[in-house]
Amino acid sequence: MSDAPPPPFQPGATPPPPGQQPPPPGAPPPSYPPQPGHPPQPGYPQQPGYAPQPGYPQQGFGGAPHAPVPAKKKSRWWIWVLAVLFVLALLMGGCGFLIYRAVSGPIDAANDMLEQLADGDIEEAKDRLDFDCFGNEGLDEFEAFFTANPVVSYDLTSSSNTNGAGRASGTVTLQDGEGARSAAFSLTNDDGWKVCGIDIDEP
Repeated sequence: MSDAPPPPFQPGATPPPPGQQPPPPGAPPPSYPPQPGHPPQPGYPQQPGYAPQPGYPQQGFGGAPHAPVPAKKKSRWWIWVLAVLFVLALLMGGCGFLIYRAVSGPIDAANDMLEQLADGDIEEAKDRLDFDCFGNEGLDEFEAFFTANPVVSYDLTSSSNTNGAGRASGTVTLQDGEGARSAAFSLTNDDGWKVCGIDIDEP
């Protein structure tokens, strides 16, 4: 038998049973059956892993590609607004023109007749008259009056139209030297305005 002293006992190692030598230094500790009255030492539990923090999804790689987000279509509402305003402007302009023509028709026809009288063209002026209103006798009186009293100037300033019955009024200056006189003309509309009556104040 060797007289070498037994190796020192390592702290934390399970002591050998009586009659057995401890293992040399560096050798793995042998497993010994548990001693009666000495329960085995519990092992250290495995530390739990860190769970992902809520609110932050796991970033994945691969998988199905993301579908492209379709671009938003630009709104064209202003084009419709302009179109509606344009149509309204056309309607208002058309209505305004019709109203103007309806009101200005009588005064335009009376001015045309007076212009022809001022030019000395009585026959053309007679074409502006409504024959149904004057008749042959009335046409002769019209020609005789304005032949003796030629029109020098005129200024009609008012016009109206009521259900096809027009009226124009203003002043007329004749060559008799009496100055401007108040004058009124009644007109009818039968495929165009015609003078149906003339009323010139006496001097």
